[in-house]
Amino acid sequence: MKTPYKAVAFFTSQPSTFDWRFDNDEAFVLIEGRIAITLDTGERFEMKAGDAVSVPAGHTGVCEVLEFS
Repeated sequence: MKTPYKAVAFFTSQPSTFDWRFDNDEAFVLIEGRIAITLDTGERFEMKAGDAVSVPAGHTGVCEVLEFS
């Protein structure tokens, strides 16, 4: 059984592409820029400023930073 863990972090990035592993449930709110997250299920989230998405633990994916975020 996982111990509940809550944290808030700010992340900035220039345009790039990288792998992401979701070991915990994660929620994102994009403050500025544009990103796309493609999960191992094939589901793709394209986000712009003001968008939010929640990803359950246990997935992997690819994050594409399309504009400075």
